[in-house]
Amino acid sequence: MSNFIYNDNFNNGDREPIHFNFENKKSGISTKAVALTCILCCIASVLFGCFIGLWLHNNYLDGGESSQTPAPNVVYTNNNFVSTEINPVVSELDSKTGETRADVIARIKDSVVEIRTQSVVSYQGYIKSGAGSGVIVSDYSCKDEDSGEIVEKGYYIITNAHVIEDAINSNKSTITVILTDGTEYDAGLVGSDTISDIAVLKIKEEKKLTCAVFANEDYDLRVGDEVIAIGNPLGQLGGTVTNGYVSALDREIQVEGVKMRLLQTDAPINPGNSGGGLFNLRGELIGIVNAKSAGTDIEGLGFAIPARNAYKVYHDFVSLGYVQSRPTIFAEYVTYSNGVTSYATVTKVLERDTGDNSTKLQVNDRIMGVIINGERIDIASAAQLDSVISSLEIGSELTLIVSRGFSKGTVTVTIYEYYI
Repeated sequence: MSNFIYNDNFNNGDREPIHFNFENKKSGISTKAVALTCILCCIASVLFGCFIGLWLHNNYLDGGESSQTPAPNVVYTNNNFVSTEINPVVSELDSKTGETRADVIARIKDSVVEIRTQSVVSYQGYIKSGAGSGVIVSDYSCKDEDSGEIVEKGYYIITNAHVIEDAINSNKSTITVILTDGTEYDAGLVGSDTISDIAVLKIKEEKKLTCAVFANEDYDLRVGDEVIAIGNPLGQLGGTVTNGYVSALDREIQVEGVKMRLLQTDAPINPGNSGGGLFNLRGELIGIVNAKSAGTDIEGLGFAIPARNAYKVYHDFVSLGYVQSRPTIFAEYVTYSNGVTSYATVTKVLERDTGDNSTKLQVNDRIMGVIINGERIDIASAAQLDSVISSLEIGSELTLIVSRGFSKGTVTVTIYEYYI
């Protein structure tokens, strides 16, 4: 199977242009062909003359007009009338609501935004830029507890965790949200979950913005349903619309070491589409685009996080500040890569009343791998470590392969249920 990558992994390698070769053939007409053509023309002329004569006789020489008036849009087949009335193609949506596909797109396109990030890579001292997409899903307002007056209004935006990963792992970073009309906002982080690859941002804005509508829980999405993808391909073409079909409903794939269950679509997906919306023909949000095939010779393999999964993470972040029922080792860590090797580096060890691993892990520990059922699994990213931890039961233990200073060994930690 092909490898799969997140959509904001840009690859600007040169590509060979496609050349079209048109074969020029000389045309020549032989003497035999000319003779045969003449004979056929003579036969056709005789038959045509006979047909005209019969028609004149039936319609005029019998003393009256034809008793039958041919219906419009009629062809003759074996002397029987066959109706060929042409009706415009109407989609299922059109027949229900009267909206065309262009009407639906016009209604929903402003709910999809561009996202740009800038972060300082501390160990190399340069600024790293990223680009992706996001979907506005609801507004919010904050009230002063004493006066009850609204002190802040804004909107929540869902995107992919990997779109903003570099920005939230850097001490000096910015996340910018750009609307379709070009208006820019500094975005704040509500929460980011690498296991589901969902992050929630917020922007301050009092004027009315377009919000996407989640498809109902009872919406029966089927393989073969047509879908619309809207995003920011290449990080430069915000508001780009593509369409395709649902190819699979629950495809299990491994994206950069993390197992995920995703919707599969053949709608064109490009770098920068990550975090954008996948909509049905009613204009409802059914998925958050996040991955594609990495094969250079493979097309039509795009993937999206089901909207109901994205909604649960969004709802938990907004209402609780964290994702419920999530296994954890109560440590924060980020992906570190020096161009040769990569792993998860511990940045903070959390202490909780229900138990913690603060006596086992230390800040700057480099988690190189894990051991499960006697088998070693190399860890190349924070997301991969999250994926391993999320697959374990709360209360179980996990053996980590840790590099600390100039020493290397194993540390056994306990899996807890996360809470703030």
